[in-house]
Amino acid sequence: MHEGDFRMTPNQNLVIAGVPEAKRAQIDALVAAHGLDGFRSASPLRLKSLACVALPTCGLAMAEAERYLPALLDKLEAQLATHGLTDADIGLRISGCPNGCSRPYLGEIALVGKAPGRYNLMLGADHRGQRLNTLYRENIAEPEILAALEPLLADYAAERGAGEGFGDFLVRAGVVTPRIGIPVELQA
Repeated sequence: MHEGDFRMTPNQNLVIAGVPEAKRAQIDALVAAHGLDGFRSASPLRLKSLACVALPTCGLAMAEAERYLPALLDKLEAQLATHGLTDADIGLRISGCPNGCSRPYLGEIALVGKAPGRYNLMLGADHRGQRLNTLYRENIAEPEILAALEPLLADYAAERGAGEGFGDFLVRAGVVTPRIGIPVELQA
């Protein structure tokens, strides 16, 4: 029996919290023994990615999301590596339909399912979740998605500012026009 509790975050992470210092090594060993320590070696892109369940679980889904995410991540990580961006902390989200259960409208890169194998490519949200992304390409398949992202990632690698997120770069470079931001504080 362990002391502490399990917490789910809005980004679909599981936190084992409230574990006394003396018990942490035991919990870490259990996590590793059950193969749940992938977070230790995963790329920032993989760590920041979200997908809804989509097909075949959700009756509203029009495209894959959860089952497609690992294959897409492999291809995007290869693109990032080509441009020396393996450590880039980019938020990726995929939803099987416009209902957006994975909150794709907050992804710096997001795919919103339109039909089997076809997605709207949304770009330009900010890293903190205070700016929604914008439609960049409509109803495209994986080859067009990867082709659309390739020059943007190249430009990001060459021209990004210190600590500048991908979504912020896309807005600054004029690739996308930002939507009205979400205020940090309520206005009176």
